[in-house]
Amino acid sequence: MIRVLLLLLGLAGPATAEVASVTTGEHAGFTRIVLTFPSPSRWSLRRDTDGYVLDAATADLRYDLSRVFDRIPRDRLSAVWAEPDTGALRLKVGCACHAMAFDLRPGLLVIDLRDGPPPADSPFEAAVGGGGLPALTAQAPRRPLRRPPETAPRDGAPRDGYDWLVSRNQLPASPPAKASVTPAHPPPAVAMADEAALRGAMLEHLARGAALGVVEMALPETKDAAEAQTMEPMEQVQIYGEAGIGLRTGKTTTALTGEGSACPGDVALALAEWGDEKPVAEALSRRTAALTGEFDRPDPTATARAVRYLLYLGFGAEARQIMQVMALDTPERPLWEGLTHLLDDEADPADAFAGMEVCDGSAALWAVLSAHDLPPGASTQRAAVLRAFSALPLHLRRDLGPRLADRFLDAEDLGAARAVQDAILRAPGDAGPGAALMATRLDAAEGQPVSAARLDALETAPGSVGVEATLMAVEAALKVSTPPDPALAASVEALLREYAGAEEAPALRRAAALLRALGGDEPGAFALADEAVTLEIWQVLADHGGDGALLEAAVGTTPPGALPLAVRRTIATRLLGLGLPDPALAWLPRGEGASDLVIAARAHLAKGDGRTALRLIGGRDLPEAAALRAKAMQQLGDPSAVAAFAALEDGEGLERARRATGDWAAVAAGDTDVWTEAAALAVPASPVPDEGPLARSTRLIAEADAARSRIASLLAATAPTP
Repeated sequence: MIRVLLLLLGLAGPATAEVASVTTGEHAGFTRIVLTFPSPSRWSLRRDTDGYVLDAATADLRYDLSRVFDRIPRDRLSAVWAEPDTGALRLKVGCACHAMAFDLRPGLLVIDLRDGPPPADSPFEAAVGGGGLPALTAQAPRRPLRRPPETAPRDGAPRDGYDWLVSRNQLPASPPAKASVTPAHPPPAVAMADEAALRGAMLEHLARGAALGVVEMALPETKDAAEAQTMEPMEQVQIYGEAGIGLRTGKTTTALTGEGSACPGDVALALAEWGDEKPVAEALSRRTAALTGEFDRPDPTATARAVRYLLYLGFGAEARQIMQVMALDTPERPLWEGLTHLLDDEADPADAFAGMEVCDGSAALWAVLSAHDLPPGASTQRAAVLRAFSALPLHLRRDLGPRLADRFLDAEDLGAARAVQDAILRAPGDAGPGAALMATRLDAAEGQPVSAARLDALETAPGSVGVEATLMAVEAALKVSTPPDPALAASVEALLREYAGAEEAPALRRAAALLRALGGDEPGAFALADEAVTLEIWQVLADHGGDGALLEAAVGTTPPGALPLAVRRTIATRLLGLGLPDPALAWLPRGEGASDLVIAARAHLAKGDGRTALRLIGGRDLPEAAALRAKAMQQLGDPSAVAAFAALEDGEGLERARRATGDWAAVAAGDTDVWTEAAALAVPASPVPDEGPLARSTRLIAEADAARSRIASLLAATAPTP
């Protein structure tokens, strides 16, 4: 099988000219033209007799038109060219349609050629020269003129290669008659020699294309005769040259879902085409006025028209009711019933769009919206989803956008979520609180600070938007770890009472419990919490709770079995720091982890049980092991503690070890003032030679006074703090 791609390479313009690329795409009911300017540019689109004229206010601008007709036929846009003198882009239209243009983003202009008459107030129908112009009508496609037969170029040089047009034009009007033989079949249109030349020329050009990378070669698949009779129909793709002669290839038109069924066409889901700009009351009454015909029998055509308009409005329950009452029997009904549930933010019980997220059409959008979650890396046609969403009416984009953005955020696809937001915000007017909340969620997902002012404004919004904004404000308060705003806490408590029994109640109950814990009301927090929230409350108390709240909650309480070990270690460490070794040991996990053994050894040292601390540490290579061993030996009065502290270069510990072992001479030689002076009393004084009784008595009295003063200073320095 050979798949051919036609690459049209445009000639490069001057080095100083700016180039705007022009690409196109074909959709149900309209053809889209996308112009990508090198920089943001002002533009105007006006009518001409046979189409439209685009004038971009950019000097030295050149259009790259090489890919305009790669993906579209010439039924709507029949020709496009740039005026050499003015630089304006001319769009020749060959259908009864109209143009709508908008900036997708700065520097990206979208022009849609939509079927039907233009809106009455369309600014793009103003004529170039002023005045009025008739509506555009369908034009018959122009066929290229046949070239005159020629066997050689005009300069007389022989042609290079095979020219099958020459062979065709030189054929006789009728095959030569034979006197005695009547052929059973008509003679071939091309002689055998010409067939060989044609085959050789085709192989040569295909080989040249394969070398350039524009032709991909593959071996044909083997199919038996029975399978060949049941092959899918083929879509014919024609690639024409200058003389209207070219290459025709085929590809299957039926795309498959992940479950192997056919993907529905976009026509069955073209919601944007099912409405108009008339007032809703007028349009709805006109579409529902004649749902029954003769003998009060339902009119399928009128019923389908009414259902489509209700779906366009986003009235899912109403559309479903009409289908049920009128017993609408149409192939699109399963899809439309799925839409009725999705438009009302309900789960589709039939799951009509299951597996269609891989379809390259509008069905992918509704499949993503119907999915409970979209795991990261899912095989989703992201471009098809965004294209279908952008084609929705504005009111549906604003309604469905937050939900679609949530699906992409769950899949960790922030780029797609931002594209959904852009498709909503590019339209003029206030996008509503739902879009503002979506923007806040995207900022939070990207690690940007959440705007407190925006959340404050959204907290008063009605419905689910206000609830979700309040919950986001609670999460922001928990991250800051400061006492909660009383107004926020009161708002959560009020919403909890308002939504009692609703689906929002569990999230609001969790938020209220965590705010109470953060504010120091741990009994009230535990009173609201279920098992899962209870674990979160302990996390809040461990990380951010006050000492009083932690002591009241943790002392005398059995740790929950499902509580993470890290939380238990945090609570044990805080209790140990508050001078409560026994409650700390009760909260400490019973494991052999390095951190657990260190905390346990510190707790036993605090209890005065140096022997157990040494047993826990043993010869393990643990953090703080050497320091803990030295402290345990000092506590046990082991003289080797002096050497241990000396090896650690811990001067304070060394002094404590010397005092514990009674090495007063070393203490007296140290740097600590109080202990140095007191320890000197325990060091025998050198005898004073030739000292008389009176001098000796005077010296002893002075030494006694000095000793009394040193002992009083030592007692004052080492007295326990009340």
